[in-house]
This record gives sequence, C-alpha cells and structure tokens, in this order.
Amino acid sequence: MKKPRLSVKPDPAAGRALHEWRKRLDLSFAEAAAMVSISPPYWQCLELGKKAPTIGIALALQKLTGIPIESWISEKGRASILAVDVTASRRAALTAEAQG
Repeated sequence: MKKPRLSVKPDPAAGRALHEWRKRLDLSFAEAAAMVSISPPYWQCLELGKKAPTIGIALALQKLTGIPIESWISEKGRASILAVDVTASRRAALTAEAQG
C-alpha cells in the first residue's frame, strides 16, 4: 500500500526552501537525506519539485528544517482538499437533515 502524499504536484517553493536550507548548512544530498531516513535521490526529487513527500516525511522535514508542512501543498492541492472538505460538510448536513 502506498503511503499518502500531500499532493500530486508539490509547491516548487517548498523544494527551493529545502535546497536553500541544505546549502546553508553545507550538507550533501546524502547527509541531508540521512537526517530524515530517506534516500539521496528522493531528497533531490523533493528539492526539484518532482515528488511530493509522504505526510510522515513532510512532518520530519518540518521538524528538521522548519519548513511548514503546508508549504508542500500546491494551490491546486489546497483547492482539492477544500473541495473534499466542502463535499464532506455538505454530506454531513444532508444526513443530519434527513435524520432530523
């Protein structure tokens, strides 16, 4: 089973922030990746915006770098989350009306 990711396409600003953080500390891909138990190629994909992190990795990155978990969610991803939330709220309201 695949681990849940934050969005299909991450916000490129998060990858740039991750790159800047790594460079500021003069870390290699391998050194930085080891700090959150991921592979160097995966870290590089995060920096380049090619992959969205799993929720667990995003939380680990937030603790390590201070980059908020919300930064990894693109505008499109935020809109999708909002749409799901609105749909769930409507469904709950309709269910409550039907039962009431």
